[in-house]
Amino acid sequence: MIEAETTYREILQKYPRDFDLLHQLGIVLGQQGNFTAAAAFVEHLSLCLLRAGDFLRGWEEHEWRWRTPKYRDLQPDVQAQSWLGSKPLEGKTILLHCEQGFGDTLQFCRYAKPVALLGATVTLEVQPPLLPLLENLDGTGYCKGNSTAIV
Repeated sequence: MIEAETTYREILQKYPRDFDLLHQLGIVLGQQGNFTAAAAFVEHLSLCLLRAGDFLRGWEEHEWRWRTPKYRDLQPDVQAQSWLGSKPLEGKTILLHCEQGFGDTLQFCRYAKPVALLGATVTLEVQPPLLPLLENLDGTGYCKGNSTAIV
């Protein structure tokens, strides 16, 4: 890892504004546990904060992804507000949707039941290959696939 950091830093001396190089250096620094330095380089400050255990700030910063070109088109096309945990869910319907990889979907689908226990009807959106695994997930009222599957 230290060798990778050194290599990226040397290349960045020639190309100091190369976003991809800066991003990769940030990843290497994060893998080394140097989260403060990584935050200066990584596209999403939130990932560094979350890995460092600063969950409150990490999740707040994570919401900025919707303003970037990479994620703007991944936001679900629904006429509703995002639920950030501050308002009661009793009697509401909430969409828990996938936006990244299978690992993230499997990691976060565990919140379907706790959200349902708050009084919400839960719709779970997943990638099509995960649909058979998750279509009967406890706590979900509806499951299908997204542009890809929703449960």
